[in-house]
Amino acid sequence: MHHACKKKALDDQLYVFSDNNGNRHHNDAMITAHGEQLLFGNTFSRTLTVPAGTAISFFAPHGNTLTTTFNNCGRGANRPAGVVERVGAGAECYDYNLTKFEGYHCKGLTGIATLDKIIDCCYDGQRGLSYDNLETLVQDPTVNVDVITIRNRWWSREMTLSSLIFQLINAGYHYNEIYCSFCRGPA
Repeated sequence: MHHACKKKALDDQLYVFSDNNGNRHHNDAMITAHGEQLLFGNTFSRTLTVPAGTAISFFAPHGNTLTTTFNNCGRGANRPAGVVERVGAGAECYDYNLTKFEGYHCKGLTGIATLDKIIDCCYDGQRGLSYDNLETLVQDPTVNVDVITIRNRWWSREMTLSSLIFQLINAGYHYNEIYCSFCRGPA
């Protein structure tokens, strides 16, 4: 049975895209965002403990930028292709700052949006990705994940990988595998 795709807002910081009207549909999720190492003191060493029943997979090694696109890593019969690191339940995992990737900031606005556009030059394969693109992508039967994105709200507090996972769990979204389509390098 095919469901309608919809984005569902979780709080004022996240959107969940699924082919079940924004409700959890798949056992796995893909986070798509801008990411950077989380500075803790004078080192990039803040970590989180991966929750029970969950694994976190990355498409870029720690300390590196993402070199593939969501379209390439978001498809696959069993697992998305290109995973370079998988951290299992109960293990320590580096934490990351996450910011919005998709949406209007890619269209040449001023201020912080200009900085985002410059950053986006590193992501030619994903530049201009919109929410409509994600809704279409999630309906593709070869995409076996729900997609999680960051919302850009000026009043929102900082978003980290650990806080994103905590928000998902508190909202009743428990995923077996969370795939991370974001950079893991320093700012």
